Amino acid sequence: MSARQKSCYFPKDEFEHRWRRAREEMEQAELDALILSKPENVYYFSGNITTSYYQEPILFVLCRDKEPIMLAPLREKGNIETSTWIDNIEVWGTEDPEKALEVDKVEVIGKTLKRLALDKARIGTELKGRRSLLPEDLSKIRQKMPESNFSDASRITEKIRMIKSEREIVFIKRAIEITSTAFKIGMEALQNGVTEKEIAQVIWRTMLEHGGDLPPYAGHLVLRGGPERNKCIHSMPLDKKLVRGDIIKIDGGCRYHGYLCDFARFAAIGTPT
Repeated sequence: MSARQKSCYFPKDEFEHRWRRAREEMEQAELDALILSKPENVYYFSGNITTSYYQEPILFVLCRDKEPIMLAPLREKGNIETSTWIDNIEVWGTEDPEKALEVDKVEVIGKTLKRLALDKARIGTELKGRRSLLPEDLSKIRQKMPESNFSDASRITEKIRMIKSEREIVFIKRAIEITSTAFKIGMEALQNGVTEKEIAQVIWRTMLEHGGDLPPYAGHLVLRGGPERNKCIHSMPLDKKLVRGDIIKIDGGCRYHGYLCDFARFAAIGTPT
């Protein structure tokens, strides 16, 4: 088994199935291409996992009649080569840090899209929500391709991702199992005088020990205890000591191979007050 196969959580045929479904939806919507930059969509259609999604754009482009292509900064090329099944990769940037600011990523993206004959195409992309392609960069790309029509493709990506494969279901179930175990062990560590952070450390350590993803994809955790903290709905764990009578809420979950679970549990130290 090659290093490339080891670093990708899904086989190539599963991605090909996703691309085929996307093309079917594109045909119905009369779209010539999808350009995606939301991390969850790029991961779903490519398998690429990186910590750089919100530092610079990382794009997945799927045409109806061409192989998929990734566009990314130069420093991401090695990661894409080893974590995805995509062979077509276009990059921008330089290894010379003194010339880094001279690189125009929009120019590279625009030229690549024109080479794909998308300068007069109907293109679906993400026009809402958090994405790595900033609105101002998308605006510049659209200015370079005035004869192209851009529309929101969120309905297409949501529809495709809604139906989970067998592997996805296995990953989601495993995320739930890991989180359940971690919450249980965290609750068993509750005692008078322990801090919220100390309990959070027990939970995170257990998640990692059982195979949960590492930060920044580890998931999220809300943990709070005591009456004065009850109104802090999404508070991070603090150095606050928990005392007898406190009701503690643990809320969140881990990710496993990119798939997240989220639920809450309540506990008390002694008799709740």
